[in-house]
Amino acid sequence: MKVIFGSLVVGWLVIINAIGQEKEIKIADPFAAASKASTPKNISVQLEYIEMSHKDLTRLLMEHKPTTSDATALRLKVQEMVDKDLAKVMETQMVSSRSGQKSSSESIKEFVYPIEYNFSYTPSAENLPEPQDKPVVPFGIPSSYETRNTGSTFEVEPYLSEDHKFIDVRIFSHCVWLTGENIWCELKDNLGNVFKNITPDFYVIKVDTSMTVVSGQYFLAGILSPKDAKGQLDPERKVMAFLKCDALTVVP
Repeated sequence: MKVIFGSLVVGWLVIINAIGQEKEIKIADPFAAASKASTPKNISVQLEYIEMSHKDLTRLLMEHKPTTSDATALRLKVQEMVDKDLAKVMETQMVSSRSGQKSSSESIKEFVYPIEYNFSYTPSAENLPEPQDKPVVPFGIPSSYETRNTGSTFEVEPYLSEDHKFIDVRIFSHCVWLTGENIWCELKDNLGNVFKNITPDFYVIKVDTSMTVVSGQYFLAGILSPKDAKGQLDPERKVMAFLKCDALTVVP
């Protein structure tokens, strides 16, 4: 008759029979998954805009034959181009967040401009200036304004999976430049003074999407067209938008 004793020591089940022989059996820690799930995590979300020639972009996409959504190898090739001045980092946006929380970062300059004018003044015998050395038809008075942010804005909403390997992320990114102005109408008063209704021109590149990503991997989120020196769309240049999310463990 054999007597068997068992004890659990740090994930190992030690079996001792009647004649003193030991046998160790490794077992899974039943609390490991719960411990991992309860470990606090922050999620870092990063978006990089990298500009290059349209020709080089087409060649990269032709040579890159992905079988998964992982674009880390492609990002390394692009970095080699940056190091050789064949490409340029246009903008890098980053913000950290807890899972399920909306967060944003921005670097902006507010540009305020009028969009409506009041031309309600009508000359009459009572309000006609004497002597006539002042404008009979005064300039329009701005009555309504618009505020536009120029610069960089990045908004994210990430969700971490239970095993901490995948991240569902919603991103909204845009970069805005003031590139010039337009004259929509021009008025003159009786003294020859000129009033111009001027509106600004803006150029915008934007990425607005939702993705499921693997923590630590790069993903190609989009391709855009930058502006040229005159503020117009430049068909000879392209901008690659690379997204990377990292689930970072919070340690004391």
